[in-house]
Amino acid sequence: MGNIFGRQTETRPPPRELPPVLAATRQPLYNERALPYEDTFQNLGLPQIQHPRPCLLYARGACFRGTTCRFSHEGAVNTNSTETTQKPCRFFVRGHCRRGEACNFSHAQSSVQESTQTTKENDCTESWVRELGGAWVKFGDGAAVVDVSLPSDFSAIKISHLPTNASANSVKALLSEVGIPVLLSDIRYMKPKDMPNGFATVKVKDPEFAKTACSRLQTCIEPPGLIVNSIRVPFPSGFQFGQVDNRQVRCSWHRPTRTFSLYFPNKKVASRSFYKFKSGKYKINDMKAMVQSPVAEHPAQQNGRWKIDLVGLNASLTADDIAFVFPSVEKPCAIVIGDLSYEMDAEMDSTLVKSMLYEKGELEKWDVLDSSTAKRIKAQATFVEECHAQVAASSLDGTELPFNNTGKLFVQLITSVKFKVSARVYDAVKKTIDAHKSDWNRQFIRYSTLPERGFNRILKIEGEDRQLVAQAKRVLEKVITGTVLTMNGKNIWYSDLKISKNAYRKLQKIERDLEVVIIRDIRASNFRAFGPQDRLAQAAEALKQLIDQLKAGDHAIKKSVKRQQLETDCPVCFDEAEESLETSCGHIYCSLCFFNMCQAEASKSGKFFKSQRFRRSFSLKHSRTSLRPLLSPSYDVTQLNSGIAQRRIAIKSTESLPQESFHPCLHVPDALPLPVQPVTSHT
Repeated sequence: MGNIFGRQTETRPPPRELPPVLAATRQPLYNERALPYEDTFQNLGLPQIQHPRPCLLYARGACFRGTTCRFSHEGAVNTNSTETTQKPCRFFVRGHCRRGEACNFSHAQSSVQESTQTTKENDCTESWVRELGGAWVKFGDGAAVVDVSLPSDFSAIKISHLPTNASANSVKALLSEVGIPVLLSDIRYMKPKDMPNGFATVKVKDPEFAKTACSRLQTCIEPPGLIVNSIRVPFPSGFQFGQVDNRQVRCSWHRPTRTFSLYFPNKKVASRSFYKFKSGKYKINDMKAMVQSPVAEHPAQQNGRWKIDLVGLNASLTADDIAFVFPSVEKPCAIVIGDLSYEMDAEMDSTLVKSMLYEKGELEKWDVLDSSTAKRIKAQATFVEECHAQVAASSLDGTELPFNNTGKLFVQLITSVKFKVSARVYDAVKKTIDAHKSDWNRQFIRYSTLPERGFNRILKIEGEDRQLVAQAKRVLEKVITGTVLTMNGKNIWYSDLKISKNAYRKLQKIERDLEVVIIRDIRASNFRAFGPQDRLAQAAEALKQLIDQLKAGDHAIKKSVKRQQLETDCPVCFDEAEESLETSCGHIYCSLCFFNMCQAEASKSGKFFKSQRFRRSFSLKHSRTSLRPLLSPSYDVTQLNSGIAQRRIAIKSTESLPQESFHPCLHVPDALPLPVQPVTSHT
């Protein structure tokens, strides 16, 4: 009957072929990799594409997937376009590009060589310009000074509202159209992201360039809306310190004031209060008030109230502030508050004053110092040019305010100087500076110290009289420069000074005891002391004694170090022995140097080699067993059979040699005699 439970074999229909277009789009997920279900696909009769489509990005040289790309990377890559468009990778030039093949820049050796060559050429043509003492100094070959430039030799302008497609070349062309040729390196074009238009700054070594450029560019029609202003030339970092600055003016104007009318029961009480205000016994907020003579409330009255007026008082005062001044028995009957002298808008008022200064010249800085308790509003302006500050001070001082017909604007020209000193030096000279402050205050010279910035302090002196400020500047310079310590008319100096911890503690003790600071000036080869003048002589004596002690110690140290180096240094590499081994006579070698020396001698003809540490030639006889403890286990001692069997190295086994063949080692004192034989020459 057969197997009635068996399944009859079914005939499968032939596989349906896909259209050519659809079949071409079918891509395997993995290339050249055996999949566990590969037979299943074959049994189903699905077409397989043996070669995937070529990678278009790889053909352009821009595929970042590497071996994980699903497309074919076979065939040549067209690198002509990439080499011309891609820039050389500056990290690859330095040897540490982390992106590898995924880098967007070229790693071709030709590009790297061209980039390196360009860098070398740029290094050779670099202009060696350095800032020294507030000036730009250009050096040539052999450190010869080629040119010295001061900030006053330059002038600069700022061109704003340039077109969106502007560049440094377009700015150069714009200046050329008005007859002002400039170099491209003098132009700096910038376009911030948050601004629709860019701007450019042009700095030229010509003091008249800014005036000429501003006057000529203002007549340009194209591009429209162009704004040209002269700006201050950027100064070197150290130029501002120690230089007299006459570009600042200080402006002030009165705040709005009120008049307070005080009514008293009779003339006697009013007169008594008047004289107390006049003498300063009565003060408003600890300030003397301006008071007018007492008058009757009504001119025709016989017995009535009398009035005194307090004028120019702060607008924020109240009646209680005025009544608080009087004792209870003399308080006025009534206090009437008058109207404001003018309506104040702090922001608008300061803007109007600033515009008055702008008419005289370009401003670099504008600061308003507003204090609610002060009688005046003060502001300080810094002009770009010194001459503009002088014109503003002479023409605007005492002029009427645009927002107050009864008020005046006060403008003063300020001369200032700043110095930067270290915090240690400032602490040492602070008492000396404070001793001069009383003289400066009498001359209306203001001295101030700005907040500490790092390890430095900024000292500032300013005043209206330029000559007095110059005198104060010389006094302050002498204090903060210090005094050169001398002994018997010669500068105290020790060029080989190397201060140890012990010596540094002694130097600190000298500074603490004498309240001075001692600084070594290597360039000038001297020591400078800062502090009271009467302590400097004692500081010089103490420093001289300390240097004498250091000199004596250095001499002893040099002898001991020299002796120690002879005993511990390897004679082959002349350095401290690493993994040292010691011979029987006390000579020390690096293990590697000893091994290399034995190998080198094995390749030579003859029976002897020289010991590098001995002062005269000698030879030693050694067996292989005596060299074994000193050589590496990997070294074949059998190489010593012929040429190395007799060597000039002091090892352990010397008992079998006759006594007359020994000679004392000249390097190690009290050493055992060493065997001596003449050295045979090598042919």
